[in-house]
Amino acid sequence: MATANGYHANGSVSGPVVEPVATAEMCMYCFDALATQFSGKPMPSPAFPQANCPLFVTWMKKSSSGDLRLRGCIGTLEPRTIHKGIKDYALTSALHDRRFNPVTANEISCLQCTVSLLTNYEDAQNYLDWEVGKHGLLIEFSDKQAGGTRSATYL
Repeated sequence: MATANGYHANGSVSGPVVEPVATAEMCMYCFDALATQFSGKPMPSPAFPQANCPLFVTWMKKSSSGDLRLRGCIGTLEPRTIHKGIKDYALTSALHDRRFNPVTANEISCLQCTVSLLTNYEDAQNYLDWEVGKHGLLIEFSDKQAGGTRSATYL
């Protein structure tokens, strides 16, 4: 079992840490959540271990030309239990992402899903200290004109 700096599976943050890893079972659980939302059938139990960590669920839809296009992506930077968090954010990103109309039952067969478990936060040494496909970015800056702080998350 790999250990690293991050969150324990039980949610504590001291001592050796088990790094949760996103799996195909987590993505299937997202599809289960969406399908049961439309069918009204009971939700199956998750087939992956419980853990606590920040997470995002991203839905992509295959276009008629075969390209994948973003269909929804929502998550949290606060640690959540992944059984409930994955189910909640699967539905929220599919049905309540304000950038898109809600996903319909007819679209399910055209969707692809990604679950991102956010672990091992570290400060970058400079703006080039990251790798596409490996690292995500949390960007925060002061907006003096609007009088507040702005932020963005890139997975």
